[in-house]
Amino acid sequence: MITPINFLHIVFVIAIYWIGVLYHSFLLDIVIAGLLSIATSATNYRLTLKLHSSLLASLFLTVLLAALVLIPMVYFVFKIAEILQSVDLAFFERIRSLFVINIQALDIIPAQYKEMIMGYMQSVKYDDYIAKGFEMLETIGQGSLRFVANMLLILIFYFFANLYGKQILLFFKRVLPLKGEDSQMIFDEMGQTMSVVLYSTLFNAIFQGVLFSLVAWYLGYDPFFMGIAYSFASLVPVIGGAIMWVPIAIYEFSIGNTANAVVVALYTIIVISIVADTFVKPLIIDFISKYLVRTQTRPNSLLIFFAILAGMSTYGFWGIILGPAVTALFISLLKIYDTLKRNKQGSYDELKA
Repeated sequence: MITPINFLHIVFVIAIYWIGVLYHSFLLDIVIAGLLSIATSATNYRLTLKLHSSLLASLFLTVLLAALVLIPMVYFVFKIAEILQSVDLAFFERIRSLFVINIQALDIIPAQYKEMIMGYMQSVKYDDYIAKGFEMLETIGQGSLRFVANMLLILIFYFFANLYGKQILLFFKRVLPLKGEDSQMIFDEMGQTMSVVLYSTLFNAIFQGVLFSLVAWYLGYDPFFMGIAYSFASLVPVIGGAIMWVPIAIYEFSIGNTANAVVVALYTIIVISIVADTFVKPLIIDFISKYLVRTQTRPNSLLIFFAILAGMSTYGFWGIILGPAVTALFISLLKIYDTLKRNKQGSYDELKA
């Protein structure tokens, strides 16, 4: 005979399934908004105390997130569309010809290497690469438009998650089949990890974008567009900023500005990749951990790196958020399991004694 509690469990599982079916299209956006809300929960709490209004605090954080992510992305999409309209296929052929001419003029390159480089440049079928490049840019444009649409939904969900976050958190703590301290540990672990990841990622991307905009301004490019583009490129693990500075260096060298090509390459590698990313970034993470998140435990940087890498390979851009969140949840569950196991083993040893 089915007891009332078992019947409730069955109905609850069925209801969860149909909720998943009903909100499938919005599920990822809701999850990301919730994780962003968890990441900024401490900031939201402090703002609520200062503004004496949860509504104003939630609205301020939502507008700030839109200003940092949505507005630059919209500008980037329209700028890319404008560039694509002005570029013709003959441009790339001119760049190849100029590149070969400048390689021939360089006396510091041995003759055999010149022949190898020129042979490679002549064998490259630019029509295929150009066609693939335009296809890739078109895909990026379409993906960016989807990103903007998803971001609008995320901002809406994020606003309500901030506004009602405390009530939602208390509800989940009541319904989860865990002790209060275990539930709190899970939320604290995820909140601290997500806060450090979110703030450090944003600060580092903006910082590197500003640094690159300076050299772009020096070379005569649009510093605002180049700074935004480099900020997004810096989020890509491993290759990162090379997506931006390598094409610019090749272009500058091709049109005869060898000094500019050397400047952008050395500046990006030394100032941004080595100094900013290697030495300044850990200081940013330490500052965020101590003064913004105010946590004594700093998440393992290597673990966060692999979590972001795995997240982006699986979920794309939002893997920056989802990867560390899933990893933090898994680690929290392992800690709870370890605590329960040690307590159980301790009780068994006491009975045996």
